[in-house]
Amino acid sequence: MPFNKMNLGISSDVLNLWPIIRQAATPLTPYETEYLQPYLAFPRNYACYPKEKDVLGASFHDGNIPKYLYIAKFPGHQNLTTALCMITQTILSNIEEWDEHTLDRILVNGCKLHEKCLKRRQAINDAYSLEIRHLPTFMVYDNSCTFQIVYSNPTYGNIMSDCKGTEKRKTLYNALSSAFFQRIHGVILKLQGFAMSIVRHKASIFYLFDSFPKDNIGRFDRFGTAKLLKFCHLKALAKYIENEFLWALPFTLVSIRMVRINL
Repeated sequence: MPFNKMNLGISSDVLNLWPIIRQAATPLTPYETEYLQPYLAFPRNYACYPKEKDVLGASFHDGNIPKYLYIAKFPGHQNLTTALCMITQTILSNIEEWDEHTLDRILVNGCKLHEKCLKRRQAINDAYSLEIRHLPTFMVYDNSCTFQIVYSNPTYGNIMSDCKGTEKRKTLYNALSSAFFQRIHGVILKLQGFAMSIVRHKASIFYLFDSFPKDNIGRFDRFGTAKLLKFCHLKALAKYIENEFLWALPFTLVSIRMVRINL
């Protein structure tokens, strides 16, 4: 009989944890240490995760871009610019028609944009990290299209709690609801250094792009790839983020509007 985990009488709870058990048995790289260790400290409710049919994967993630495509100088640190590139790509093509090559192109363009932003940042000082305020207001995307980018003022909050001390802070769902009530192209959500993008498609369909390695239902998997996740309503998306990133309670959210410029 071929090897099968079900043949061994392993419970469904253990099967859900199988990707985490497998990756935890292998020594962590510096890229993974900051993300995986706090991730393992919190239990997960896997009912909050999307179905496999609603998850599209790239062929790599932002920490292991193939050198034949682009030699990344700072692999794994370009998730903020990659999030911006994903929103830009939704203006140029129908997200329902994307495939893994589309996601690969977004990852490469995000890496290129990160290095351009970093050069401008280093002209001010020697800092190597980027914040939302360092993102460009004009951008040439994919060497072909020029965009003017308008950023909203940041919204700060906590994923689960709406209060922190005496200061009132929005929950994630409330912040997303307020953002998508406006006419925008998407939002960038930042959680303790990890950035991802969210766009709205049609009335109630939302897509989340995470350039970090994920498995086929959106769980962190160091052997996975960047993923595009589809949700049928905003509450489902917020529940997924609350469950997957519970350890990263504070968040920053910025809305993005873009204007295509014909030169």
